[in-house]
Parts: sequence; structure tokens; C-alpha cells
Amino acid sequence: MTALTEPIDSPEAADEVAVARPVASPLRRALTAVRSPTLVIAWLIVLTVIAWAVAPQLFTHSNPLVGNPEQAFEAPSWHHLFGTDQLGRDMFSRVVYGSRNTLTATLYAVLVGFVAGGTIGLLSGYADGTTDAVVMRFIDVLLSVPTLLLAMTVVAALGYGVLNVALAVGIVSIASFARVMRSQVLKVVQSEYVEAARGLGSRWPRVLVLHVLPNSVRSVLSLAALEFGTAVLAVATLGFLGYGAPPPQPEWGLAVSEGRAFLDTYPWLALIPGAVIAVVVLASNRISTASRGRRR
Repeated sequence: MTALTEPIDSPEAADEVAVARPVASPLRRALTAVRSPTLVIAWLIVLTVIAWAVAPQLFTHSNPLVGNPEQAFEAPSWHHLFGTDQLGRDMFSRVVYGSRNTLTATLYAVLVGFVAGGTIGLLSGYADGTTDAVVMRFIDVLLSVPTLLLAMTVVAALGYGVLNVALAVGIVSIASFARVMRSQVLKVVQSEYVEAARGLGSRWPRVLVLHVLPNSVRSVLSLAALEFGTAVLAVATLGFLGYGAPPPQPEWGLAVSEGRAFLDTYPWLALIPGAVIAVVVLASNRISTASRGRRR
């Protein structure tokens, strides 16, 4: 690379030199390369909450179950980022440790809905005919029932607890996964490569697993990101109603429920956990929207 030794005689030459020089900082180039800053923020929020659930001790040293009554109802400060509750327990610690119960139930719920609903939709769409009609009428019945009412009915039958809440929310989401998977399967089975595989004598399980499933599951994965936010909201709602983790275990919905009694005098007890729930749901919805846009 030779150095520039001749003077610049014209404005055009000056513009060429200016373009050749690296005028942008590495941080600015990185931000410019990002297509959507809101998507980056959404991923950072979701990954932070997942980190809370995996290693909460890295983010707070306070015990979420033990408090100091002398420090009850302290407002948010540098010492207590989210304030303290009526028992003097650090609310930031309870929110961080509560993410483990909430996200565990959420992930189990999404997994149940994804596996069960995806399997039902895959088999129903490939079978077609009477089998498909019967299965879809059952799915329509599930979709006609309010999701919260159905989840409450299931968890009441199974019993209270985080895992039962997860199973109840997962059962409720089966219908959505089944319909999306079925719609994709109906498109894929009409493709030329599927017809060619059938014409070559491949058995239906092989065609289903090797050709139909890989080309139908993409939209269902996008739905899983959307259902993650919906499941967080459903799990928190059931926790708010008392179906989730029993006190004094930390859980997001339970934290909002415990703080509502002091909403007039100490609003942060309910508003901060509620804001965390809302931010996580919005972030997951943003990720789902971006995922659907890339797959179109």
C-alpha cells in the first residue's frame, strides 16, 4: 500500500480520498450493520432473562426468601433496585429468582404445545380426508374455548404447582401449533419432490420425516417464539390467581398478586414485576415478527 504524496488539486480528488478513509468508528459500523436495533434490544432482553433463570446468583446476592422487617417498603434505590416488599425482602432478588419458575413453566409449555400440536398437525395434514376433518373439528372446539378458562380447568384437574401450570398452558397451545403445522403440510404435500418420492415407492413414514416435516416446521418455529410470550403471560396469570408456585417461592405472577394489596401506597411492588412481564412478552413478540418476516 503506497502513501499519498501528491497534493490534492481538485474537489473530486478530495472526495475520493475522503471516501477511502475509514471515517466510521467500529461501534458505529457495528450499529450500522444491524438491520433493526429493536430486534437487538429484544434479543438482549430475552437473553438477560434467560441468564437470570440459569444463574440468578450472578445478578444478586440477596436471599429472595429472607427479608429484614426493618427495611420493609423501601422505595427503589441503588441498594434495592426494585425496592423491598412488606417483609423487607429485596424485590429485585425475587424477580430474578422468580424468572426460574416462570421461564421453566414457559419452556415446558411451549415444548408440550410444539411437540404435541406439531405432531397432530403433521399427521392430520398428511392423512387428509375423514381423519383430517375429524381432527380439525376437535381443534376448532379447543380454539372456541377461552384459553384462560381452559388452562384454569386443566390445572384445577391436575393440581396446583409450576409443572402442572406448564402442562395446562401447553395443552391450551396445542390447537394453535396443530393448525399452523397442518396448513404448511397441506402446501408441502403438493410439491413436486413429495410426489416424486411417492412415485419412487418411498413409504409414507419416510416421506413424512425426510420431506414433509423439514419443509413444514419453519413456520411452526416462528409460532413457538410468539407462543413463548403468550405462555409467559399465561403462566404469570395463573400464578397471579394462585395456581402456580406457592408462597414464599418467588414467581412473577405471584409477585404482582402480593403487591396489588399495596398498590395505592407502594405501587412498585406490583408495577415493577408487571413491567418485567410486559417487556419480556413484547421482546418475544418482536423476535417472532422478525422471524416470520425472514421466512417469507
